[in-house]
Amino acid sequence: MNKLGTLAKCWLFKLDDGKEIYCTEHDCPIEVQGKTYFPNNILDSSAIEYKADLKADNLEIQGVLNNNLLTTEELLAGRFNNAKVEVFFVNYQNPDEDRIFIHQGYLGQVKMGNGYFIAIVEGEMAKFDNTIGNVYSPLCRAQFCDSKCKISIQAVTQTSSITKIINNHIFYSDDQLNEEVNLFTGGSLKFLSGLNKGAIIPVKNYHRNIIELAFPPFNAVYIGDEFSITQGCDKTFYTCSVRYKNAKNFRGEPHLPGKTRRAILP
Repeated sequence: MNKLGTLAKCWLFKLDDGKEIYCTEHDCPIEVQGKTYFPNNILDSSAIEYKADLKADNLEIQGVLNNNLLTTEELLAGRFNNAKVEVFFVNYQNPDEDRIFIHQGYLGQVKMGNGYFIAIVEGEMAKFDNTIGNVYSPLCRAQFCDSKCKISIQAVTQTSSITKIINNHIFYSDDQLNEEVNLFTGGSLKFLSGLNKGAIIPVKNYHRNIIELAFPPFNAVYIGDEFSITQGCDKTFYTCSVRYKNAKNFRGEPHLPGKTRRAILP
């Protein structure tokens, strides 16, 4: 029989905590080198294209949440952050033959939608694209409320509840929330009650008690659901100095001349 007709794609996920997850797109379990790869037909991936320098483009994985591969709780807890991923073909009639590797990398950014997730598997060469050390920038290099920023996260976090729902990711808060326009844009919201308790989702827009999340939570939201919401920071010197009065801890170079200014200097 032609071996091309007996190939099955397998996935190996190696988590930082030592756990390994084995799955395959074949309809039956496959034992490869003593490890059993279980069928998982909810996992899909984009095509992999290789450039002339043999560097693979990032691989996009899509799948369904709350299954035996990835749950909402594990994703929110960061358990899959930087997990090593191996994708390969085996001959399911003789899986101990040599494997055909088609992609290896590390799990990067993961996004959640309404019942599904999208993850990026960054190729091995992506590590060489990382910036080492600090780079001059007009924007702040610190993360909001970290040890360099020094703003207390408690001071920029408020609690509220949902009073009116437009859809599953746009809703009104109660009147206790500060109404300053864009105050919470770029921040994050954590559900404290309801079906999404514990879920943390970025805030896309905020305008006078109307909150728009970056993506819908996994479960439906209801009037009365409580949440905490943390203000956002666009990392500009203006926001740091005027809104947060934190100019002394700004970790950027806002007064460096831009490209246009440098071009006209003698």
